[in-house]
Amino acid sequence: MSRLSHTKSLFLGFSAIVLGISFSFSASAQIAPPPGIVVEPPTSISVTAASSSQVNVSWGASPAFALGGYRVYRCSGTGCTPTVQIGTVPSTTTNYSDSGLSSGTYVYAVTAYSGFGESVKVTSNAVSTQPRLYNINDFTTLVGQWNQSGSGITSDVNSDSVVNTKDIGVMMSSWETL
Repeated sequence: MSRLSHTKSLFLGFSAIVLGISFSFSASAQIAPPPGIVVEPPTSISVTAASSSQVNVSWGASPAFALGGYRVYRCSGTGCTPTVQIGTVPSTTTNYSDSGLSSGTYVYAVTAYSGFGESVKVTSNAVSTQPRLYNINDFTTLVGQWNQSGSGITSDVNSDSVVNTKDIGVMMSSWETL
């Protein structure tokens, strides 16, 4: 977590006339957050290529007090560092859809922010929007896993946690000629 050095300006002023006597007072001060206040980052990040032109980003909510929202960053290429802010969402939202992308590989990061500053970035793994092509080897694996369910099944190409005819449809729509 990074220490924050943000300050806020405060100005107070008034004037009054009491019993014919004019009084006025003004003061200003720079107020810094208490030492040790940091904005907690989101707890996790997940990215999924929804299509060749869209990536869905989701994250675990930050436990930060008085959270203002989240900022989403992106970069293009494997191993890059996301520095370009592409969006901001309110504190009640923990997902972002990035659309209009070119087919390629992207890395995302999310920060939480409040009046005390911005958290450190939580960075995703690289995600590719390039469509996967399937071949006879993939089909053979699918047949071997037919009607199995659960997470981590390699032939569950539509991510519904079961290998079935929907997976065959996805494979056949992206068939690679050997």
